[in-house]
Amino acid sequence: MMLKYVRRGAGISIFLLAAGCGSDAATSGEAGPLGSGPSDSTKCPASIPSGACQNTMLVCDYPAGSDGCPARMECISYGGFPADGSWTAYIPGAGGSCTEPGKICEYAEGLEGTPRYGALRCSDSQKWEVYDLCPSMAPQEATACTHSEIRCNYGKCPGIEAPVVGADCYPNGDKLAWHLTTFCSPADGGP
Repeated sequence: MMLKYVRRGAGISIFLLAAGCGSDAATSGEAGPLGSGPSDSTKCPASIPSGACQNTMLVCDYPAGSDGCPARMECISYGGFPADGSWTAYIPGAGGSCTEPGKICEYAEGLEGTPRYGALRCSDSQKWEVYDLCPSMAPQEATACTHSEIRCNYGKCPGIEAPVVGADCYPNGDKLAWHLTTFCSPADGGP
């Protein structure tokens, strides 16, 4: 379920797919699991913010809320004026503690129409780790997929910096389906 959709700059949209990621405590980007920039955690709102913000250098990480998923919010300037900012959701990174081993939280952020997906998984050691949304093996052409615009690469062509097969999830009629591209020939070690 989508919690946040914010227009960012010229044609960029940010989404947070983990719903209900509320918390009583926030930490700055430096103190949180990702540590991404200058921030003062004393200025982070106690719960996940939305709308306008004033401190465009503020990065706030929120531990897992009622749905078990952490969140990251950044105050981003849109007009080049530091005082004109808006809270924007970003994909939180690995690290930090979790309480439900096996729990997977999915997120998306990115350009409008071309989101970047990410996921975290609560490991057996109860730490958030990056979780790969791509199938472990290359999917079959035209089979169903779930994340529009995701790209998954499989194998590596010998001698060139290209995957053997690239799988892209695109709309195909009224559903999403995998489209496969082969990048190297049988002579290069491809299929």
